[in-house]
Amino acid sequence: MASYQKPKNIKPNQAESAEHLVNKLDKNATRAEQFLEKNKRPFTIGICAVVVLFLGFWGYHTWISTPSKAEATEELAFAQKAYEMDSLQLALNGTPANLGLIKIADQFSSTPAGNIAKYLAGAAYYKLGQYENAISYFKKYNGEDEITAAEVLGLIGDCYAQQDNAEDALTYYVKAANERDNDFTTPFYLLKAGNVAMYLKKYSSAAKYYQKIKDSYPKSAQAATIDKYIAAASGAAKNL
Repeated sequence: MASYQKPKNIKPNQAESAEHLVNKLDKNATRAEQFLEKNKRPFTIGICAVVVLFLGFWGYHTWISTPSKAEATEELAFAQKAYEMDSLQLALNGTPANLGLIKIADQFSSTPAGNIAKYLAGAAYYKLGQYENAISYFKKYNGEDEITAAEVLGLIGDCYAQQDNAEDALTYYVKAANERDNDFTTPFYLLKAGNVAMYLKKYSSAAKYYQKIKDSYPKSAQAATIDKYIAAASGAAKNL
């Protein structure tokens, strides 16, 4: 019988996916806007880290309470291993002998393993650049813990950012920031929301998101450099 191998738990990459949008600021933008660092790196590294962190929240012992949960867990072990090896099509579709994430998510939808399959299917589609499929599976995922409930909303925002849909990206970054109140996910997504708001020239909103990091989450990693963001947004707002 296949067994579930709990992945190592690592911290997610702090790269700001909103910079995919920020780097499109016009060359003639104000100096306050131009301070935002231009960056066109793919999100792949960041999403890999987030997924590994996500998997660390789930223990094998919590899954085995009914035969259906046991079967789902066994099936997921194969699909997860394929995902970790970056065999994304294999992870999604499986083999004649092993179900893939798509079928696990469908056939075992009500089990914890089925719920994880929805998340991993979204992540796999994201890495394949199939953002609409990724969004569909991320929206099916039911996150109830302190971290992944917010992260899955942020990942939907990342999908919209990759599609250059700044308005929807902003909506989901704000949702992610508001989903839980902690020093990790809240300031992380407030910063992304602020950066996209800057791109959309919603400078007052951007300043509000940045200021909230400074006032409410002073011990967060984002707070260390937030003053320059506040200055940029405030300066841009005054120049309107």
